[in-house]
Amino acid sequence: MDLNKQKAFLIRFAYFAVIAAAVYVALRYGLPLVMPFVVAFAVAALLRPLIRLLTEKAKIKHYAAAIIMVLLFYSTVGVLLTFLVIRLFVNLQGIFLRLPLWYTQSIQPYLFDLLDKTQRSFLRLDPALVNALDDFFPKAVQSVGQVISNISVRMMESVSGFAAKPAVWAEAAAE
Repeated sequence: MDLNKQKAFLIRFAYFAVIAAAVYVALRYGLPLVMPFVVAFAVAALLRPLIRLLTEKAKIKHYAAAIIMVLLFYSTVGVLLTFLVIRLFVNLQGIFLRLPLWYTQSIQPYLFDLLDKTQRSFLRLDPALVNALDDFFPKAVQSVGQVISNISVRMMESVSGFAAKPAVWAEAAAE
């Protein structure tokens, strides 16, 4: 009896493992192949009532209304995506421009406060250790500040360079 329960459990487990593996493989490898068709079907289903309305009200052919609506839809999506990308780049630029200021106003005072607390706790220790810490912490804070500034400058360069690439591609295509 106990052996039959174990067999049944193993068979059920193997069955669900095979189903889970099949679903994973289908999603991992099949979904990218099928996704354009799914999106096209969804867009067609979304535009069908609008195409029907345009055909009935404007008294134009179904194919002409479909072409007009598809062009209008993808133009609208393109404009919205363009505005979204522009807004994203502007926000990223603002973040990276404020990064050094944020460091000097938020992180640096915290590090200096931490330094003061550490120095007060080390005053009870060896004076040579206190002198070594006095030399180390200001240099460390300055080094972190330089790293933050360098990161900000590099990120601004990369964001600006990435934003300029489509313009470079457009110029190369025009030639």
